[in-house]
Amino acid sequence: PASITRGELLDWREALEKNSPPATLNRRLCALRTFFAWAVRRGLVSLDPTSRLRGARLAGASTPPGPGAVEAVLRQARSDGTLRDRALLELLADCGLRVAELAGMMRGDLSLTEGGGRLKVRGKPGREITLGARARLALREYLEAAGDLPAEGPLFPTLRGNAMNAYAIWYTAK
Repeated sequence: PASITRGELLDWREALEKNSPPATLNRRLCALRTFFAWAVRRGLVSLDPTSRLRGARLAGASTPPGPGAVEAVLRQARSDGTLRDRALLELLADCGLRVAELAGMMRGDLSLTEGGGRLKVRGKPGREITLGARARLALREYLEAAGDLPAEGPLFPTLRGNAMNAYAIWYTAK
């Protein structure tokens, strides 16, 4: 990672801009930013070459909330939200999941171990995500309080035991 230069990333972005839709470019750039943030925390690089690399503008897209807005929602959930709401929001913030992906999560999709955790995301393309420390902590607390959720049941059930839908997740964040 230390050998990658900002110029190389600009060339990479330019090539992607010519050959990929804007959403694909932004998704790949987001993954790269996450990687370099990890590399900085681990001391593999001293500076993040993606720090001022801009994403592509999406037609008709609204501006996403900044890091301060996300942290404000998480602070509010930590102070007076339920354990379920906190776990749900920490998972959204940590993993960058789509709301529909989170709504479809089953208990069996989550694997928490002593030192880590993974989440299997269904859909096209299916993928596995490594969970960050805050999401793991929130999920452990939530699952401990929730009791024994069946593996084939929803990870975040409603009072009736059904999976939360995308609107319920949006309302929770609101």
